[in-house]
Amino acid sequence: MTNESKRIHFPPILNGLDYLESTVELLGPKKGEPSARDVKYGVLHLQAAVETLLKARLALEGNKWVWVFPDGYDEARHQAGDFASVGWEEAVKRVKRQCAPETEIGPKRIYRALAKMRNRFQHLGVSESHTAVEALAIPVLDNLLRFVTADLLPNDDGADWLDVDRSMERVRAGLGPIKELVALRLDPLREQLKDQEETTLACLSCARFTVIVDGSDTITCALCGRSYGASSEAAWEYTGTDPYLVAKGRDSQMVYDCAECGGAAIRTAVASAPDRGSWVCFQYGCQIDGLCEYCGQVAHIAFEEADMCQDCLDSRFAKF
Repeated sequence: MTNESKRIHFPPILNGLDYLESTVELLGPKKGEPSARDVKYGVLHLQAAVETLLKARLALEGNKWVWVFPDGYDEARHQAGDFASVGWEEAVKRVKRQCAPETEIGPKRIYRALAKMRNRFQHLGVSESHTAVEALAIPVLDNLLRFVTADLLPNDDGADWLDVDRSMERVRAGLGPIKELVALRLDPLREQLKDQEETTLACLSCARFTVIVDGSDTITCALCGRSYGASSEAAWEYTGTDPYLVAKGRDSQMVYDCAECGGAAIRTAVASAPDRGSWVCFQYGCQIDGLCEYCGQVAHIAFEEADMCQDCLDSRFAKF
């Protein structure tokens, strides 16, 4: 066997797709559930695929765009791997800015959930449900396959197109059984989720809209089982900050009192409006409009021109 035959050949696109192949192999149903080790490496490899494929697209516009600081690009250091590369969020921004504004990468919540999950597995060690990983992996894999097909391959003139095509077919074939497994778990929840879209949140683990806020003592994801604790705890967890940081002025106020019940309310995406923020009360799921600029509570807005709730409006009129 010659030295040449032992060479490892993974050009950028094939490298990213190989991570995807590994992900579906690790997470796909075998004779039983994937092992905890399979799930862990499935998460790590899927996040690696995200970053590798995004950077492969940037590299087609110029290797310097993969660098954190493009102006400091040096070819020799780049080939040696001696540089700091961009993270996934900045890579998405650059793909849209430098390559194609119409590129469909998202929704960001699925990539954000994956990045946080990967960080927990990589740096903390964590207990996570298989369902959360499988449910999150599906939209990420789907989105990456569309990205490769619609944006990455049409701009690549490499000679590996046949290997790329075969790799993508293997990923699609491996993705099918994972989709079927998650669908089986989602089907029984459809009746439970019905007519509650305005107070159903996206889970921070599986990224599915399966967290119902309905006055229960503990807020839990109906799909993957992640528990967020009582209403106030859950509200703070969804903002990514805590009362201490806000009180010390290190972070901005993001959790407000609900004027209807006194519970904790925040602005976040819900199933009925997944692409924009809606005000949600975590105590009882009260129907509320927005933040009153006068009393600082989340309430029904009676005077929209001034973002004023009914109580504040009545109080001001009473003075005349």
